[in-house]
Amino acid sequence: MPPDRRLAVGLIAGSAAYLFGAFQIGAPEGQYAAVGPRLFPLVIGLGLLTSAVWIGVAATAEVRRSPVRWGAAASSALAFLAYIAALDVVGYLPATAAFL
Repeated sequence: MPPDRRLAVGLIAGSAAYLFGAFQIGAPEGQYAAVGPRLFPLVIGLGLLTSAVWIGVAATAEVRRSPVRWGAAASSALAFLAYIAALDVVGYLPATAAFL
């Protein structure tokens, strides 16, 4: 089994356990609220489940990847390091203005 598919299976199991726990949260007695205390845990659990299914589907599909452009990556890394060095010397505002 590919590592991405194993990750998807683990995330689906984890999100199922999380959703089970979210459904165990009860509403306060004697109160009615359209947005109760379990709404946000349910939204997070459904988002996690959706992401896990997406990862599983993407793991089964053959994705053609473009080659990495190492020159662009190196120039971006060098620009970032130069920005960090300039922050220490000239301060935030001039360094940021110079690198925009």
